Amino acid sequence: MLKRGPVRGLAVDQAGVMLWMWDALGQATFFSPAWLEYRGRPLEDELGDGWIEGVHPQDRDALTDARAAAIRSQGDFRAEVRLLRFDGQHRLMLLQGSPRRNARAKFEGYVGWAAEAPRGRDGPDLVRLARLSTMGEIVAGLAHELNQPLAAISNFARAARHSIRGHETVDASAAEALDQIAEQADRAAEIIRHLRRFFRRAETQRLPVDVSRLVREAAVLLEVDARIHGAWLELDLDESLPMAAVERVEIEQVITNLVRNALEAMGQTPPDRRVVRLRTARAPNGWIEVSVEDAGCGISPELAPRLFEPFYTTKPGGMGLGLAISRSIVHAHGGRLEAVPLAKQGAVFRFCLPPSGHGGPP
Repeated sequence: MLKRGPVRGLAVDQAGVMLWMWDALGQATFFSPAWLEYRGRPLEDELGDGWIEGVHPQDRDALTDARAAAIRSQGDFRAEVRLLRFDGQHRLMLLQGSPRRNARAKFEGYVGWAAEAPRGRDGPDLVRLARLSTMGEIVAGLAHELNQPLAAISNFARAARHSIRGHETVDASAAEALDQIAEQADRAAEIIRHLRRFFRRAETQRLPVDVSRLVREAAVLLEVDARIHGAWLELDLDESLPMAAVERVEIEQVITNLVRNALEAMGQTPPDRRVVRLRTARAPNGWIEVSVEDAGCGISPELAPRLFEPFYTTKPGGMGLGLAISRSIVHAHGGRLEAVPLAKQGAVFRFCLPPSGHGGPP
């Protein structure tokens, strides 16, 4: 029986994303419910090479050649084939996959998605469109799953706080902890709502924000994560920076993603060197620069070109969306996000944002 892994949970089931997985030999080991519905066939008929029966006979050789070439190189897989739909029609499909690797970077196969090729679009534009659509659907599925339990957590915490109000025997720290639980549950729900609106291109409200203050507030929330990893945060913030017109929850989420990645990268770093440095500064061109520096494992030359690709990850259980989402958010604000390996140890991720009223390129 197939176990539910990072792409096999309810979010995928509900989001309608056509996902697939292969093993290291190119044999299909998983298809999402959306794929099975599209094909009109049960899972057992699609596994292995069963799904290739639905590929148009004229496209099968090209598909198997592309699959073999990808496995030999252990690089990206991409193919366009005509695939038989549940109604008996062949539709042009784009198949895109990224290599799966375990914690020791051993190649374990592919994880990928499929989408009908929209008319009038092909090549890189189609790839970007399909990837963005897939991320949007996953975010929508996660929002559907998480909003109710987050609301329940918030309501239970507030009810518990109300029930102990006025009891002299209750430790004040317990009441404060309940307030924090409710506050963080509300914050998590707000982040999910903003990401969902972002990927569905809904309008978000951008207001002038003090970026240094925003970094400081995010750092307070991340102190617990730092302690869990046996690390600490250092702040070097320029308090004289101009304001930036941003959606604060989105930019705060970028900072959170970068800091958590930095903490995870220092798992093998000696405890006395596990420090994440957060800086804000004025870039030479007048833009606002935020940087997150760690003393972790750095960025290998093999990883660097694919660092911001959706679904590419070297973390066990990771989905490979954090950096891709972060870069999309920064770009949507007119900025840029980059990663630079440090000479001795670690890496620095930095992003730049235009000050309010600035419309030119970075």
